[in-house]
Amino acid sequence: MRLTRDAIVTWIKKKTGPVVYNITTEEDAEKVLTSEDKVVLAYLNSLVGPESNELAAASKLDDDVNFYQTVDPNTTKLFHINPDVKRPTLVLLKKDAEKVTYHDEMDVV
Repeated sequence: MRLTRDAIVTWIKKKTGPVVYNITTEEDAEKVLTSEDKVVLAYLNSLVGPESNELAAASKLDDDVNFYQTVDPNTTKLFHINPDVKRPTLVLLKKDAEKVTYHDEMDVV
């Protein structure tokens, strides 16, 4: 398997930078949705704490996708999440396959 320059840069950023990025505005969400092919978004009760920590731990296991979190109900609509859904909720969006996968009931230890 031959690694590309972009793949190496992504891997280094994932290992050295923040593992989960906050989305606090609809503008942030739009940037993510237009610039990335595959994302995981967690709709949480708080951007800090056990739920966020669990998401951060999970994000370290996958180098091919960036993980984001939000508490903003307006932002979730852009990711096809009903803002009234029980939190925490995860969604995996894949642009290429035009698929949305929902996960609920995050196991917080």
